[in-house]
Amino acid sequence: MLSNTLATGIFWFWNATPTPAGIRRQLRDISDAGFNCVYIHPMPDSFHPWNFFVGMKCSYLGKKYFELLAVALEECKKLGLTMMLYDEGGWPSGGVLDRLIARYPECRGKFLVRDEHGNVSAIDADFPDLLSCRSTERFIELTHELYYRHFGREFGKTIKGIFTDEPFFSMVNDADRVFYSPQMDELAKKMFNCSFEKDLLPLLWKGTGNLPGAAAARRKYMEIASKLFADNYIAVLGKWCKKHRIALAGHVNHEDEYFINADCGDLPEIFSGMEIPGVDAIWRQIYPGNSPGYYARFASGAAIANGRERALCECFNVYGYGLIPREMDWVANALVMQGINHLLVMPYIYSDTGKHKICCSTDFSPRNPVWMAMKELNRRWQFAADFDLSKMESCVHVLARNEFSIPDNLWGDRSLRNQANKEMETLLNTLDRHGVNWRFTSIAEMQKNPARPEVLIVTSALDEWEQQIIDQAVSAGMTVVDSWCELLENFACVAVKTPDSGCLVRTAVRPEGEALMIFNPALESVKFAFDSPEKWGEITADPAIPALFPLEHKQNSYRLTIPAGVLRIFIKNRPALPEESWQARPLELSWELAKVERLCMSADKPTCWKCENADPALWQNGLWKATDFSGIITLTAEVELPEAETRAIRFEQICHAGILSINGKYCGTQVAAPWTFKAELQPGRNRLELKIASSAGNEWRRCVRDELEPRKWVNCYLPRIRSYTLTDTDTGIVSKQN
Repeated sequence: MLSNTLATGIFWFWNATPTPAGIRRQLRDISDAGFNCVYIHPMPDSFHPWNFFVGMKCSYLGKKYFELLAVALEECKKLGLTMMLYDEGGWPSGGVLDRLIARYPECRGKFLVRDEHGNVSAIDADFPDLLSCRSTERFIELTHELYYRHFGREFGKTIKGIFTDEPFFSMVNDADRVFYSPQMDELAKKMFNCSFEKDLLPLLWKGTGNLPGAAAARRKYMEIASKLFADNYIAVLGKWCKKHRIALAGHVNHEDEYFINADCGDLPEIFSGMEIPGVDAIWRQIYPGNSPGYYARFASGAAIANGRERALCECFNVYGYGLIPREMDWVANALVMQGINHLLVMPYIYSDTGKHKICCSTDFSPRNPVWMAMKELNRRWQFAADFDLSKMESCVHVLARNEFSIPDNLWGDRSLRNQANKEMETLLNTLDRHGVNWRFTSIAEMQKNPARPEVLIVTSALDEWEQQIIDQAVSAGMTVVDSWCELLENFACVAVKTPDSGCLVRTAVRPEGEALMIFNPALESVKFAFDSPEKWGEITADPAIPALFPLEHKQNSYRLTIPAGVLRIFIKNRPALPEESWQARPLELSWELAKVERLCMSADKPTCWKCENADPALWQNGLWKATDFSGIITLTAEVELPEAETRAIRFEQICHAGILSINGKYCGTQVAAPWTFKAELQPGRNRLELKIASSAGNEWRRCVRDELEPRKWVNCYLPRIRSYTLTDTDTGIVSKQN
């Protein structure tokens, strides 16, 4: 079974030149917060200066840089942290901050262009041709080999992987330019028995998208380019990593828009060469009330198909400072349901002095009150994500096929493409609500892999060459359907009796055995029921949930309540949890405001914390009403009891994370529903202390308004972040506690 040392990680942005003392201090903070690995992400001063303003001053991949990395490596060893490398100075990966094509101009990518007379010629791109293994080998020479030269003794030990991030690859049809690699001619003949120049190129130019045969030609072009990229970039990197005892991890770009644009190519094919394939969630694509992130199954499906244990997701970058712990927990639970078991928080920015604080308008570090909840979040995520994808093959596959391959205008009228995406999500949601385990596949995978699924779901009309491959599988016994049907119910892991509850259901393979995972993505509690001849016993990271909402079991029938955003996990043939007697009688508590710690941001100075005199007049109805407040408040209460008792102290909601101590002893941290602490109370007087953290959103919005915008210190992420609904403005407790 897999090690859990890669369950949760954090992207550590070196957006300024670190000092040895700063490196050690921040790594201790990361370790203390419960992370078990750190991705060191250099952001040199030359990286996107128009957007990030300033960055790391020491030379990227220079002597000083490797000296600082050595400090980080030694501290990671001391703390027991896994260290993961990053293969670029920012992103996209593959260019070594433009050094590759400067040193090796023959590695430049090429575009084909045509003039008004239809004459075609080639022009240079300003990025490398990653469809060529020669470019990848040069990239390895300039980056990976340097890391190995300095730290090879720790490869496979403290250093366990390297991340490639959104490398230079896109199927966007940009104006009258078509990206071209000389190998396309040979591959077009080999894969489709056609001529690239005569059969495909004339239908790739902008404005030809509606011509007869254009969709098929563009899909063939996408398959050719995807195979070249998979073979000559991903597979070459993967082979090098395997030889040097580390894992290749990473993601491409726009995975979330696959069924809208498919400009990221054939994802199952591309991900097949990655040890830890991944996606990112950086725009609140996965968020309460939104989609639960079905596109993450491209990563987990590829891991399953290729016998990999893990799939990853970069999380929370550009979600904004207004993100709160219960939303973070919801996102993590949604990703776990899609098979993601390596959750990466990003970013922890090294510095927020002056313009450094702009970065991605997000920072998960002790500068953010949310950091107070991070250890508990990590504990929950590491528990939920402890499953092995390599043992989770499914009988039902969904063909990952975009109906509108490489549209003429990627950002033009997207109504038909958005509708197709919506229909696909509706299908996938139906599968999950009925407990059908499934994964994505592709035509390329089906062609080279003789193992067929029992059922393949194909939602759009196939081209002739695709149909031939499917027909071969059908003749071997596979069934093809085009939508949800009764046949698929035969593949449900349990008989879900309440599919309208909206809960998502799937199985997993955990150290404890075969697991049943049920997630409630709704914003309120729901009733859920299923039938199963198996005996299911719950395991949990939060004992309050089964204590307050026990699983009811009679013969083959199961009933339970699942609070909003909660993921419940059951193990086959496991004894039921013993019933816990938590007193339900109200515990009369009168909370008093004892301490206020305010987060203070500044355009010129580092973020800091300031203690303020507590003003009880601001303590109204359980909420702290200070203007623009971000920080931590401390509440105290006393209760006197004649004898020792165990009580459940329950709140309607804590805004936005709470740590309870009783008589100076830590009692627990709550970050999400049901907002309940198990309190061990002693005879006589008991003193309770509740520390409540807000987000950094109020102070960030004030700083932007009053200090950053007047200086024009803003980046392209700000308009998007401003469009988000505010959920973080209050601090305190909601409603009366019991």
